[in-house]
Amino acid sequence: MAATSTTRLALNDSTRDVVLNTGRCVFVVLLAVLAIGISRRAIPRALRRLADSSRLDERVELRTRTLSGLVVSTIAVVVWTLATVTVLAQVGVKIGPLLAGAGVVGLAVGFGAQQLVRDVISGFFVLVEDQYSIGDYVTAGGITGTVESVSLRLTRVRGDDGVLHHVRNGDLLVVSNFSRGYAVASVQVAVPPDVTAAEATERASLAMAELIESGEVDGLLLADPQVLGITEIVTRSDGNQQLLLTITARTTTDGRHEVHRVLLRQGLAAMSRQAKPAARPRRTTTRSR
Repeated sequence: MAATSTTRLALNDSTRDVVLNTGRCVFVVLLAVLAIGISRRAIPRALRRLADSSRLDERVELRTRTLSGLVVSTIAVVVWTLATVTVLAQVGVKIGPLLAGAGVVGLAVGFGAQQLVRDVISGFFVLVEDQYSIGDYVTAGGITGTVESVSLRLTRVRGDDGVLHHVRNGDLLVVSNFSRGYAVASVQVAVPPDVTAAEATERASLAMAELIESGEVDGLLLADPQVLGITEIVTRSDGNQQLLLTITARTTTDGRHEVHRVLLRQGLAAMSRQAKPAARPRRTTTRSR
């Protein structure tokens, strides 16, 4: 009878331990699922607030989606790793050797993937700081062109010659973005030998005034063109000196190239002999009978 009672007590203790361990394992799994679910809802909202709550355009939405996916995936990996280790410890598995082996493997993988980690971290900050986005005209990694796609590891830039360049984010030390704020169109015009510096400046100023009056670049200029006068003197191949006159204008980012062409055309016309007058619309009058 005593032996039977002892066996029953042992079975009861074992059953209770199994039930308790199973309950703890289920609780850990449910807690992990709950934590990941909360992160999937809370992180995108928090990133939208950090991005720009007043401007929820397509670019901000794309950037927020990419960043939230990365953060949620990282949290999921960490949470499921901790949950797995906790469950294994509850079922009696010795996790000491497993952790040691995982540490060695992680060290080897981390050492071999240094460039990848560097690219991902750099891409994360590119997206967080909104340094550039799809459609921007940039110089990145020595490549000048239009950004076609941005990911955590790569930035794809379509060069002016039509070639698609794949630039790793970790190699982007300096990025010049020409599509933010405003641009400046600047041209230099050679002054003829028989024209003085003062006369060249006067001709260029008159040409710029006529350009503004014509309305050809309306909507592209943010301020009236500025004639800086003679800014450089160079020596030609025949030994004579050549005066260079500079004209600048602050423009929209999309209108820089067009304004540059117009300024150069008007400047050359002004130096040729006489600034070409701008075409003015004809006014018609109706006589009353």
